[in-house]
Amino acid sequence: MSRLGFVGTPCQIQGLRKLQALADNLELGWAKNVGLAIGLFCMGNWSYPCIKGYLEKHGIELEKVNRATISGYEVEISLSNGRVVLPLTGLRKYVRLACKLCLDFTSELADVSVGSIGSPRGWSTVIVRSAHGEELVSKAEAAGVIEVREVNEAQLKKLEETARKKIERNTRRILGRIRQGMKIPHYSTKELQSLPIVSGKDFKELWDEIVVTGLCDACGACSAACEHIEMRNGLPRLRKRCPTGCDRCYIACTRTALPVEVLERSFNLGGTHAPYIGRYRRILAARATSEELHARAQDGGAVTALIKFSLTAGIIDEALLTCRNEEWEPFAVFVGGASEVSRCAGSVYAASSPLPLLRTQSSY
Repeated sequence: MSRLGFVGTPCQIQGLRKLQALADNLELGWAKNVGLAIGLFCMGNWSYPCIKGYLEKHGIELEKVNRATISGYEVEISLSNGRVVLPLTGLRKYVRLACKLCLDFTSELADVSVGSIGSPRGWSTVIVRSAHGEELVSKAEAAGVIEVREVNEAQLKKLEETARKKIERNTRRILGRIRQGMKIPHYSTKELQSLPIVSGKDFKELWDEIVVTGLCDACGACSAACEHIEMRNGLPRLRKRCPTGCDRCYIACTRTALPVEVLERSFNLGGTHAPYIGRYRRILAARATSEELHARAQDGGAVTALIKFSLTAGIIDEALLTCRNEEWEPFAVFVGGASEVSRCAGSVYAASSPLPLLRTQSSY
């Protein structure tokens, strides 16, 4: 079997981990092929039409955009003919509702989590969580692919403070909805000590309880678990009639149940636990040693460098990445060579649903 790598946002990493934990119960053998999960820091995401409309409103032609970076309260757009800086406030109001109910900033269930917060400009903060992640970062450093620095107390405090703001703000939103009589299952189940493997609920309940209420984060775990479901415009849709007695989609969905501690134990994440950041073994600042990656990738190119190294060193055979077309519309794709990775470098910021591709890829 091929060994796969995966790069995704917190909700996508949660979906992957839940599918892997349910692999035996739901006969999802392909989920076990993913041996490396790199998670991204994420404050929130947008649907593609919102990103497109926001930029076009400011006279920016998407095909001329080379890179987009959100830092602090600004959106910095690098163009083929210059640079534009826009206020983030104009875009923030379009953040998807599901993102406003997310309680994970640093992709707490990944092997390695990466983002810009807490590191100098041009560097990435790298949170090493699993033994596999620690081995990867150490080998990449030894090979001269990345350079690393220790994160100082002030930088760690900034990371913790940013994560705290997101999680506390979204917790208040969740509690407000609960007071109004709404159910938020991923919040009420986070301390469960076992993973639910039977629900008795099918796609209709998933639609009514998760999609209609705005809880769906578009990760695509439901579609990955069931061939009768496809993702269309960020929402799960039935392709065929739902089989009688089938509850695979409801069980797989991270928003119907998300026992975080169970998943942390399942993937041996830990050593130290920090509020708002999760379990980790080391926290470092890192960047690629390649000047080319500095120009093409995000925040020093640490993620791109780690994926490229994983492929060339034979740690993984392919990686499932989210790329973008000329107009910055996201799409998921398998890449099998280091030279292919660069075209997916940089953040997209528009929501995507990559997980179903793990199931539909015929070779798995």
